Amino acid sequence: MTVLDKADYHKALEPLYKVTINNLFARSVVEQKVDGFVYVDNNETPSTFYVVHPYGMSLLFGRTDNIKFNLKFKDYALNINHIRNKYEWMQTFPDIWDSVLNELFKDYMIKSADNVDKRETGIIELNTRVNFKFNYEKYDSLRKELSFLKLSSDFKIIRTDKRIFQDWRHSN
Repeated sequence: MTVLDKADYHKALEPLYKVTINNLFARSVVEQKVDGFVYVDNNETPSTFYVVHPYGMSLLFGRTDNIKFNLKFKDYALNINHIRNKYEWMQTFPDIWDSVLNELFKDYMIKSADNVDKRETGIIELNTRVNFKFNYEKYDSLRKELSFLKLSSDFKIIRTDKRIFQDWRHSN
């Protein structure tokens, strides 16, 4: 598992375009719209990819049977070498990664409910991400159905500007 040079990020584009789950955050890194990292199994002809967005979202995709990459990824995920200083939230594609990761992290994986009160190191917390799709027809139907509801005169809708935003961020 090595960091792909930014000049070679284009090598991840075609495989990323085949990912059918939410991947806009990964695309923003690969397309170099934001800084992030792309880790690969091989710099010349990569087939396994791990893309990390600066806010911590990440995507693991590509070949799942790359044992050398998977073992290095395990060390990275468990932060064995202490190179990460923040949490990462990973998605995988395709679904076969689930069984690969379950085997790889079998001694380190907990369900999120098991770790509610404390955060430990050397563990992988398992959660499930649910992606939603906006249903315009349903929204439009509800909007028409509820059109009789009006805002109370106590409320006023205003555009947020820089001053309002800064004041809001520093309020209790």
